[in-house]
Amino acid sequence: MPENARDNIYIKWIPETVAERKERTHWVAWLVRDIVDDLGSRTQFLAYLGGRPHVTTDLQFEISELYPDLEVNWDSIRHSLESRQPQTDVQRLTDDEIVLRFRELAQEQGLSVQDVASRVRIEPRNILQETETLVLTEGNKERFVEACGSVFAYLAENHPEYAYGIMKVRLYLQGDHSLLESLVANEPSGFSVDAGRRRKEHWSTSLLMHMESASDSID
Repeated sequence: MPENARDNIYIKWIPETVAERKERTHWVAWLVRDIVDDLGSRTQFLAYLGGRPHVTTDLQFEISELYPDLEVNWDSIRHSLESRQPQTDVQRLTDDEIVLRFRELAQEQGLSVQDVASRVRIEPRNILQETETLVLTEGNKERFVEACGSVFAYLAENHPEYAYGIMKVRLYLQGDHSLLESLVANEPSGFSVDAGRRRKEHWSTSLLMHMESASDSID
């Protein structure tokens, strides 16, 4: 055991990228402790617990064998795992649910709406705040569904910059970061009339592909 170790043992949640049909990220738990040694202050990773962690007899035996001098408050570890609110599986949500809940979903991941906006590279204009104000105004949700079948479809038809922003938020929150980066890389830049036209075309094409893909997955 390193000198000057402090037995401050706790659960640390870390994003982990997994390769399935497409690369995505989910959150996994590690049993860790903070230590101070010749390398300075750092976090030592003791055991990988995965995305659905539990304190098992096998885990307790493994830690006792690997770190016989370490004292672990297993009741505290159990409480930490049980008190953590499970994160919503964003991939299973409809686009309308993303539109109506993106603030709550961001907060589950320890992010503010501003954090998400910067990470999905939404322009300085406060698109997400504008979207939230529009869809949460009393009576609008029902009106949008009646007009176009869904809130997201209404935004795609009438406010494509809002729908495109929500689509990027979905990709980020469900962990499809490589797909998001590819989408952003193809966004037209510039402030000319022609650049604005190409940007709108990019929004429309991207939204159409997204909605067709969502429809195919339902079928």
